[in-house]
Amino acid sequence: DILMDRLAKNGIAAASLHGGDKSQKMDRAEVSKALREGYVGVVVATELAARGLDAPLLTHVINMDLPTDASHYAHRAGRCGRGGRPGVVINFTTGPKDRNVPHRLADKLGIDVYAVDVR
Repeated sequence: DILMDRLAKNGIAAASLHGGDKSQKMDRAEVSKALREGYVGVVVATELAARGLDAPLLTHVINMDLPTDASHYAHRAGRCGRGGRPGVVINFTTGPKDRNVPHRLADKLGIDVYAVDVR
């Protein structure tokens, strides 16, 4: 919710999906429709909520909680940049231990990862 608020304050049209008591089936249908029709290009979702989303125009995946293996990372990252379109995956890390996870997974998958220090 905090991330969604900050995206909105910066004029970024985004949608959120999460499991648990707050989520409803209609939320998923509305977000999926907005993605398909191009009304949003950023979705903030839990791993479980993101499964099975059909989002051909999705441009960004933001990982607030990093996957621990390459197949899960590829599954999440593969939600954007489909059909030869560009896509961006953003991984937030909170410490030295987590900081190496994206690089380790990138090595296994043969993809490029760039580290940026937020100030």
